[in-house]
Amino acid sequence: MSVAQRDVVHDVLFSEDDDELAGVAGERLAAALAAGQSAIVIATPSHQHVFAERVAAAGIDDAAAVTDGTLLMLDAAATLDLLRPDGAFDPSAFDEVVGSLVRERVARGPVFAFGEMVALLFDAGRPQEAIELESAWNELLRETGADLLCAYPGVLLEDPQHAVHIGSVCGMHGGVVADAVFRRQWQLEGERSSGSEARRLVANALRSRGVEEAAFYETLSVVTELVLNAVEHARTPLSLEVVIDDAHVCVRVGDGSPHPPVVREPGPRKVNVQRGLKLVAGLAARWGFEPAGAGKVVWADVAR
Repeated sequence: MSVAQRDVVHDVLFSEDDDELAGVAGERLAAALAAGQSAIVIATPSHQHVFAERVAAAGIDDAAAVTDGTLLMLDAAATLDLLRPDGAFDPSAFDEVVGSLVRERVARGPVFAFGEMVALLFDAGRPQEAIELESAWNELLRETGADLLCAYPGVLLEDPQHAVHIGSVCGMHGGVVADAVFRRQWQLEGERSSGSEARRLVANALRSRGVEEAAFYETLSVVTELVLNAVEHARTPLSLEVVIDDAHVCVRVGDGSPHPPVVREPGPRKVNVQRGLKLVAGLAARWGFEPAGAGKVVWADVAR
């Protein structure tokens, strides 16, 4: 099947831990090898070990696959060094090193590739180079028809400054994949700026789990209203938690006030003024609150 006759598969995983990495990437690798495809894995040594265990658990002899050339394991850091000969990502070096390997194996049949060099670039504070690397991969995949799964550590989502970059990364992939239930909690100062900070943090999380557009924006609206409502009425530091599964996104905002939330009818509409719990009630599949220590937690579930 020619490249023009099939869709290029370029997915991204923001893994919470090695179990999720093995459950998603390891399973794809094992399935590719079982189907007789060639596989190229560019990973850290520890993750190479994780994949070898998952492949072996599927009844595939990974050592034999390496010996006969079906499986190629490359060290991510060493390979990345080859792509940065002058201290910055070089697309021509990528084409020479990675491109030649992919083309050679595509000539034999379908190819599955896994890569986490992009994660190393993020970790080194070079997100723009990671995006350039993703772009180079996209060009190679369109040319060859190979499939690729990229992986980033979920800890990147902790930094609201990565919001723009995470959005760009997700936009360069055909799909965002996940295996485990996502759960993350942050502490906020409880100031007016906490609303925008909360939106950035939650937006990263939603993108990393492939939350659909409607639920994405509904959840961000709910987050904004819950956080700003707590800022206005509780006036204490806040906790923000988001839990994402296949069916719902649950948002929980905790504050130090014991007073229950009150749904008020909105007054005259003003620009940049929150619309409160009335909006939350309209967007959420269900919502409520519960005591928590000396304060409370207000929560809302948004359907996906």
